[in-house]
Amino acid sequence: MLDDMTYKPEISKRALVLLSVGLSFMLFATVRPATAEPSSYILAVTWHSAFCETQAGAPECANQQEGDFSADHFVLHGLWPQPYGNFYCGVDDATKRTDLADGWADLPPLEISAALTDRLAVAMPGSASHLDRHEWVKHGTCHETPDQTVYYEQSLRLLDELNRSAVRELFASNVGERVRLRQIRAAFDNSFGAGAGERVALECETVGGRQLIVELRISLTSPVGDRPLRALMDRASMRNSACDSGIVDAPGPG
Repeated sequence: MLDDMTYKPEISKRALVLLSVGLSFMLFATVRPATAEPSSYILAVTWHSAFCETQAGAPECANQQEGDFSADHFVLHGLWPQPYGNFYCGVDDATKRTDLADGWADLPPLEISAALTDRLAVAMPGSASHLDRHEWVKHGTCHETPDQTVYYEQSLRLLDELNRSAVRELFASNVGERVRLRQIRAAFDNSFGAGAGERVALECETVGGRQLIVELRISLTSPVGDRPLRALMDRASMRNSACDSGIVDAPGPG
């Protein structure tokens, strides 16, 4: 499933552009129609140092170093309305084709305030590869309130809650070390209530013989509104995790 993959910025795909375009049009032909209202959400957050091990040529990875926000905080990948297939609500066919062909730089710029743009530049480093445009076109248009400012303010609020929690503390205090799924789930339980950890899955990739934790996928109930992360995780769908441990990567190669 497309949303079970870590995002790949445009710059990393140029060598495979013909294959990518072909596969993208196949996906375009099979995407399910969007539903009127999301039944739930997935919050996808990335450990940026690990992502940069897999996509070293990405613009957002060019200058990452110790002391950066992304060096010891989770960063935003996206907030995805569910069920799977709830994509591109009200989006014209030409824009869909552009997005599916990874032409993110050619998507319309976001119409948000300068202050919100600056927040995204820090909390969503992928915006350097126009991930912000892609996430809005594909997922944000299907949000319960299809407004760019609301979508990203809610996404950043949830990210901020996570980064204030024991989960971020666990990662930040174990940079360079292996952390296990059970530890991560226990940290979620500690911060967001008993059972919250069962709503979390890890996405890992092996680079240079090291299994790295690249992303967390967190199940949330609907609607988001102004509800805190604890309430959104309560009674959300449980998630199976194919990865049960990984290294918390530090900035810089290897």
